[in-house]
Amino acid sequence: MKKIAAFLLIFATWYFAGMNRHAPMMATMLCALLVIVVSFVLSRALRGKIDADIPAQKTFAFKDAQTPFVFHIQNRSRLPVNHFRLSFSMKYRSQKKRIYKRLYGSAAGKNDKESSMSEFYFTAPYCGLIDVSLHRIRVYDYFRLFSTSKKLHYDSAQIYVLPFPKNVKIDIPYLLTAVGEPNAQVTSDAGGDDFSEIRLIREYRDGDLMRHIHRNYSARSGKLWIKEYYRDNDRKINVYLNTSSKQPLSADLLDAYYELVSSVLTSCVKYGLSMRINWLDAESGQAREYELRCSDDVSALLAKLYCTNTACSPEAFAAVFGDTDSGMVLSASLQWIFGGVPVFTFDKKTLSAQLESRVFVLGR
Repeated sequence: MKKIAAFLLIFATWYFAGMNRHAPMMATMLCALLVIVVSFVLSRALRGKIDADIPAQKTFAFKDAQTPFVFHIQNRSRLPVNHFRLSFSMKYRSQKKRIYKRLYGSAAGKNDKESSMSEFYFTAPYCGLIDVSLHRIRVYDYFRLFSTSKKLHYDSAQIYVLPFPKNVKIDIPYLLTAVGEPNAQVTSDAGGDDFSEIRLIREYRDGDLMRHIHRNYSARSGKLWIKEYYRDNDRKINVYLNTSSKQPLSADLLDAYYELVSSVLTSCVKYGLSMRINWLDAESGQAREYELRCSDDVSALLAKLYCTNTACSPEAFAAVFGDTDSGMVLSASLQWIFGGVPVFTFDKKTLSAQLESRVFVLGR
């Protein structure tokens, strides 16, 4: 539209200048033609000097939270680029649909010492792994009359979308003596002995039990600090992540399942339970395992699950793991089982409220 208006204006100037034999108007028309030619050439020249890639950055995001994602724009020309359009796509690895996005921005010339970074803000509706791929970049001249684009070299990145873990209240009636007494029951401020020792002292977090506070260290520092203990005679609880199903799992059901796994495992770690996580790699048909030692390990575990094809049949899962009654099972049907006894079956629409409003009893 701008190009049409510019040519109409030039034509009108040329017509009236010729009819009236007005030299200044004719000179103005020639200058306008020169500007158009320079703008056309400049858009092509800047196209060859600009490029884009994805720099190394934090690749974790939280569901339903606005998150920035950064692109690096490289302008090798001495002239700045006042306006460009970057085309890229975002796609959940578990889905086929690819969503195309556009990012507009500007880039300083190479004489400018500051690096050109452009931020794109997005909100992820589901938990999972998002693949980000660059496609094309379009460069405009300074009057935005002309533009040219070029295909970018293949560059991609992954974003791990995590759920906000809920604070799950767990009641352990007899301290799980059948699977190893949790080390969190040791409350003495004294040093370790032959059966118990402090593994870690860390700052207090919401949900920590008050009896685990290190009173002496907290009094000296003015902050609350928590003791985490290690016992040589601890036995790990085997946790089985069962995503087997006869039908493909929908995106909202997988989202609810990842929220269940994150909330339950994070809370179990806070209660001092030591866990060995087991799941099935459907592509290789082999079992995978991961040692869960602290709440930060839950994010790493979810990242591994996102990158693994866990969709299998119930028969295949049973053939690999056999009897799971001695451990804890979190299934894609949103059922929580401990020691072969169902703890609770959740509803995907009210999962968050159910996790935070109930007290779940393990080891009845």
